[in-house]
Amino acid sequence: MADEKHVAGNHFDDEDDVRDDEDETEKGEVGLEDEEKRLAELKVVFSSFDTNNNGKIIKSELDAILNAMGQSANDSLLKDIINEVDNDGNGYITFDNFVSMMTDKNIEEITDASEAEAKGAFEVFSERSAGRYISLDGLKHTLSTFGHDLTLAQCKKIMEEIGPEEDGKITYEELKIFMSKEE
Repeated sequence: MADEKHVAGNHFDDEDDVRDDEDETEKGEVGLEDEEKRLAELKVVFSSFDTNNNGKIIKSELDAILNAMGQSANDSLLKDIINEVDNDGNGYITFDNFVSMMTDKNIEEITDASEAEAKGAFEVFSERSAGRYISLDGLKHTLSTFGHDLTLAQCKKIMEEIGPEEDGKITYEELKIFMSKEE
């Protein structure tokens, strides 16, 4: 009888081990999916800076984005920003530099930057509505200003992912919530 309990106990222990292995595999797959999603999102952000789509963010592109967000930077500051991120010393920011910068920041810096990014993005994209909301037309116009000529259907899909589709407008709070979910 004792041997049967021992055998039965081992049987259940083996099942638990299998279940634990399955749970770890699922967690690993979810982590990999999250990482792939994060890289895809970072690629979109990087592409918004890389207006000529050559895989590099140079001073003039960084300056244009900062100006669009209502910020100004002199040549020296632009160089400093690039040098801080450019860990291979080539004078521009590659996607790998960008990913490294985004993953090296601590949570507090990311949270503060996220709030600033949400405000900056909202200011840029809501310009046509005097800062009240982001409209489909405003989104399309702003993206085309940065060299991304998307169709209305593509812009509508972006709008639907960010905010409720019934009013056709994205508020600052909706954008902020969306951007915080993306991190």
